[in-house]
Amino acid sequence: MNKTILMVTLLTSLFLGACSSGSDNAQTPAAGSAPPENSQAAESARLPLSEQAKQALEQAIKHYEDFARQHRSFLWRDTELLIAQTKEALQKGEFDLVLQSAEKVEKEVRLMQGQVEFAKKNWRKFMVNP
Repeated sequence: MNKTILMVTLLTSLFLGACSSGSDNAQTPAAGSAPPENSQAAESARLPLSEQAKQALEQAIKHYEDFARQHRSFLWRDTELLIAQTKEALQKGEFDLVLQSAEKVEKEVRLMQGQVEFAKKNWRKFMVNP
């Protein structure tokens, strides 16, 4: 079970590293320091499961809210319901479920972003009278 949690945390940090590498604020690590993905994974492995679950949920909600600010018409109602259920699971102490649900929220945000890009590229195909 701990291996699964570590893998989810590592994959999340890798995804976030890949997303932030394209931004203007990307920082390169110092020559003597460890890569950010390894240090984040090591740091998260030291945290208790409850703290990992809480951070994963907060991060997923932040990504969802960032997307919502930019593309209000592409939001999925099911994602908002999943976030509410995940918050309840966190209060109940079901940390494995929280980690899985947070990863699912992240995946749905990526799918919504893909939906936006598809709509931008193909909007003329769906017009009634082009």
